[in-house]
Amino acid sequence: GKMLTVRLLDAPLHEFIPTKQSEIDDVKALLEEYKVEGVVDIDSGFERLKESNPMLGHRGCRFGISYPEVYQMQEAALFEAAVELSEDEHNENPIRLKIMFPLIAVPEEFRFLLNG
Repeated sequence: GKMLTVRLLDAPLHEFIPTKQSEIDDVKALLEEYKVEGVVDIDSGFERLKESNPMLGHRGCRFGISYPEVYQMQEAALFEAAVELSEDEHNENPIRLKIMFPLIAVPEEFRFLLNG
C-alpha cells in the first residue's frame, strides 16, 4: 500500500486562537451546531493557550506534552480513518500510516509522548 506520513500539530498557537469576541462566538456556535460535548468554558480555554512569547513556548512536541488530549484526538482520527480506508472494499491501495512527532529535543520528551 501507499505510505502516508502525518506530522502532529506543533503550530504557533497564536496564529490559530481566536482573539476577537466575534471569532470566539463563532467557535461557540459551531460547537453547539455539531453538539460537541465536554466543552465547559471555552473563553478560559483560549486564554490558557495564549503565550507571552509564541516563538519560545510550545514549539515542536512540547505542545503535545502540555496538551496531550490534542495529540490523542489527532491520533484517534488518523487511526479511525486508516481503518475505514482499509475496510473499504473499493479501495485497492490500502495505506500504511506513519505518525511523526515534531521536533523532539531530548529522550524524555519522546518517552513521554510514547507512554504518556
